[in-house]
Amino acid sequence: MQRTGTRFTLYLREGAEEVLAGFEKERSPRINQVVQDYMGFVEHLVPGLTAAQWRVLVDLVDGDPKMLEELRTVALLWGVVLTQQDAAQARGVDASELAAHLRSFSDPEQRALREVLWRVRARIEQGLDFSVALQLAGAPVVDASSEAKPATKQTGRKSLRSGS
Repeated sequence: MQRTGTRFTLYLREGAEEVLAGFEKERSPRINQVVQDYMGFVEHLVPGLTAAQWRVLVDLVDGDPKMLEELRTVALLWGVVLTQQDAAQARGVDASELAAHLRSFSDPEQRALREVLWRVRARIEQGLDFSVALQLAGAPVVDASSEAKPATKQTGRKSLRSGS
């Protein structure tokens, strides 16, 4: 069997080694499975936003790169949107609606949002166009005419079971 991929050293945070317990002889397949599962969760949980809303959020976190490091900061991103209403308005985004939408996100949705924002920023830093970065990062872009409101939240996929 031919192996493909990149070999590198991995240092795990305290407690993370529990994921590998019992897999001492086959760590690579286990790590790859955990990464696949994580990517699936993110894909299913990341809330849909319009391209303009994604742009506002990326602009805001670009202004403070440490903003994504802690989940509690992402949970408070709605407040940052409200304090930067002019920036949102310049992109054609209603800051109050976006803030309300962000406030409605569950903890798993906030984690998925943070992951996708990390990915978008990384792609932009590689020199990619914003729309390409969104696509490659797996950011679900909803049509502005069907913009997700807090009561009718749209996510990347509807159900983990449906496979849709």
